[in-house]
Amino acid sequence: MVLGNFDRQVPTSAQLRKLASALRTLIRQYHVPLHRVHTHQELTPTACPGKHLQPQVAILRRNGGLV
Repeated sequence: MVLGNFDRQVPTSAQLRKLASALRTLIRQYHVPLHRVHTHQELTPTACPGKHLQPQVAILRRNGGLV
């Protein structure tokens, strides 16, 4: 949903807004409970989505930015 090497670069505020918007739309459209929304590294050993994006996704979930 966002392009970049987020081990090297920080996602822009525009990328984070669009990511949150796309996730909210998909969550609502497909009735996905928030606890079922994960990043790649939460499911399997991988660096994706990167050290700078992973915490941002956690913040979106924790602060209600996806509901």
